[in-house]
Amino acid sequence: MKQKIKKYFPIAIIGLATFYFLFCFAVTVLHPQGRNNYENRMANKVQKPTFSSLLNGDFQSSVENALSDQADYKQTLKKAYNQVSGYSLSNLVYAMNKLLPNTYIKCCGFNFFNEHIVSSPKTIEDNKEIVDARIQNINDCIKNHPSIDFYTYYVER
Repeated sequence: MKQKIKKYFPIAIIGLATFYFLFCFAVTVLHPQGRNNYENRMANKVQKPTFSSLLNGDFQSSVENALSDQADYKQTLKKAYNQVSGYSLSNLVYAMNKLLPNTYIKCCGFNFFNEHIVSSPKTIEDNKEIVDARIQNINDCIKNHPSIDFYTYYVER
């Protein structure tokens, strides 16, 4: 029994994905949406194929844009994903800030400090290569233009 499941499960998944793709394609071509309400803009539509648009790829691009724009339940799924990820992220950050107040927390690619999104704290040593390149650039400018007075400022935050 387990062998049959292992054998037919990938085929069933591919079949469902193919059916979903064909269904979305049919809906997009036969009954396109006029407006993308979630992003508040006009929805992309499939343009009529011509010989030149088939050759230069414009038709394929229009099909891809229309499918990605008008796939069934796309707006609902996007909205649900954004709400769930935002809600769970805010709860996680809130809990971490209660456990570790006044501490930088890195979570999901963002840096937080006391529940605020902040830039990564960096020292001059972290950016030594960038700073050295800028210093060299300034020195080159001074050397190449001796008749001009240059002033350099360092602003500490």
